[in-house]
Amino acid sequence: MPSQPSSASEDRLLVCNCFKTMDLSDSGNALGNRLAAPVCSQLCRDEIGLFESAIADGQPFAVACTQEAPLFREIAEEADASDRVRFFNIRETAGWSETQENLTPKILALTAEADLQALQRPAPAKTLSSDGLCMIYGAGQAALDAALALEGILSVTLVLTSTDDVLLPPVLPFPIFCGHIRSLEGALGGFQVVLDGYAPMLPSSRRTPEFLLPKDGARSSCSVVIDLSGHTAPVTAPHKRDGYLRADPADPLAVSRVLHTAGELIGDFEKPVYVAYQSDICAHSHAGKTGCSKCLDACPAGAIHSLGTMIEVDPAICGGCGSCAVVCPTGAISYQYPYRDDLIDRVQALAGTFLNASGSHPELLIHSMDHGFNLISALARYGNGLPAHVLPLGLHTVTSFGHEAMITAFLAGFQRIFILADPKDAEELAALTFEMEMVRALLTGMGHSAEHRLTILTENDPDRLENALAANSPLPLGHQPARIAPKGSKRDVARLAITTLRTLPIHSRMLSISPLPRLMDRSQSTPTAARCAWPACRHARQAL
Repeated sequence: MPSQPSSASEDRLLVCNCFKTMDLSDSGNALGNRLAAPVCSQLCRDEIGLFESAIADGQPFAVACTQEAPLFREIAEEADASDRVRFFNIRETAGWSETQENLTPKILALTAEADLQALQRPAPAKTLSSDGLCMIYGAGQAALDAALALEGILSVTLVLTSTDDVLLPPVLPFPIFCGHIRSLEGALGGFQVVLDGYAPMLPSSRRTPEFLLPKDGARSSCSVVIDLSGHTAPVTAPHKRDGYLRADPADPLAVSRVLHTAGELIGDFEKPVYVAYQSDICAHSHAGKTGCSKCLDACPAGAIHSLGTMIEVDPAICGGCGSCAVVCPTGAISYQYPYRDDLIDRVQALAGTFLNASGSHPELLIHSMDHGFNLISALARYGNGLPAHVLPLGLHTVTSFGHEAMITAFLAGFQRIFILADPKDAEELAALTFEMEMVRALLTGMGHSAEHRLTILTENDPDRLENALAANSPLPLGHQPARIAPKGSKRDVARLAITTLRTLPIHSRMLSISPLPRLMDRSQSTPTAARCAWPACRHARQAL
C-alpha cells in the first residue's frame, strides 16, 4: 500500500458544486493540483465512479461534502478504505450563500482548517462499561409503559413516584418499587442512587399496586437512569451527564427518543478525557491554606472535587464544557479536545489562508458542532447563508475558547469574534463572559477599539443570527496580521500573543499579508518582551 502523506495538506480533494447550486469555478482553479478530479456536479450520483477511482488510487483524500458522507463511507468500507477518506463542509458554511463577495478565499480557508483538524492529536479516552441495568423513574402508566417497551433490551427496574393510573399487566417481567430519589451520583455504568419512601410492590396487588412498609435512605446502583418524573433533575447539568436520560412524560415523542437512546447503552463506550490536570502548579491549596477554587465554582456538571491540597476531575461526569480550563489562572487544568496548540493553529490557518487569498476583514464565528452547525445549515437552506467574510469554526463546546485564543485570533487578522451558544447553556457562560471582558480591556489598553469586537449570541433563530452577524461592524484593528507558535502553557501563549500584538504598529487600515509571518516563537521570547506585555494585562485585571 502506498505510504501515508506526511501532511494532511497533501491529501487530494474531491469537490462538488452540488448539482450546480454553488459557483466553485474560481475555487476549483485555486485548489489546482490538489483536485483528484475536476469540480463535480453529481459526485454522490452519476459521478460516483470518481469517488471509487480515488479509493482505487490507494492514497488518502478528502471529500468536500458532509451530507452524503454516510453513502461515501459505505462504499469506502466495502473497499476496506474507510481510514483513508475524510469529509469536511463547504456547502452550508460557504457555498450556499447569497453574498456578492468572492467565496474563494473562504473556501480555501475552510479547506486549510480541515487539513489541520485532520492532523490534530486525539484526546485520551476513558472506557465506560454498562451492563444494561436500567432504572426507570417516573409516575403512573407512562413510566410503566416505558419499562414494558424497554424490557428485553435492558435489565429494567421500575421506581414509581405515583400509582394513580397504573394498570398492571398479567405478566410482570421486572421488579416494581415505589420511592423518590434523594440523591443521584455517578455516570453511565456507575450510578449510585439513594431513595426515600422505598418499598417493593407486593405480588398480590390486585386493582392497584400495593407496597410493603417504605423506608428512607435505601441505596442501589445501576448503569442507566431514565427520568420520566417531570421533577427537577437530581444531577447537575443533566443534559451532559452520560447515562442519565430525561423526558417529559406528557411528550410521547420525547419519551420514544429517550427509550431508543437508552436501548443502545449497553457494552463498552469510549469517552474523551476532556481536560488534563497538573497538581504541581495548582493553586487550590498550599500549606493547609485554601487558595483558588475557580474550577470548582465554574464546573456546571459537578465533576470537580476538592481533595484538600489538590482537586480531582471525574472524567466520567465531565461534560467537556472547558470552563474549568478557561478560568484556571495557572494552567493546571488544560483542555485537550482539542489541545490548545491545535485549536490556535486552526484559527491562524483560517485567518492566514483567507487573507493570503485576497480576502478582507475576516470575522470568526465559533460554534458548537451540534446546535451551532444546525443553525448555520438552516440559515444556508432558508436564508441568505453566512457572509463570505464570516469564517465558522466548529468545536465540541464554545465555552472552551479562552482569552489566549481570542487574542491570537485578533493577532492573526480577525476583526471580530462571534461565539454562538445554545440558549439552554446560557447559565454556563459566566466564565466565557469574563474572558471576553478581559480581552476587551487588553485591546483597549493596547490602543485598539474594543467596541462590538466580541459578541456572545444565544440564538435558536437563523434569521436573528443573520441580523446579528450583519449588525455593528467594528472599526478595523489596523495592525499587520501575524501568527505565533502556540507552545507552552496557557500563560506562555497568552503572553506571547499579547506581546506580539502590543508591539505591532497600528495602521490606518487593515493590511493583507503574503505570506503570513510567524513573528515570534516561544524560543525567541525574552524576559524583556514578556514584561512589556503585562502592563496591558494588569490594566485589564484592574479594569475588571
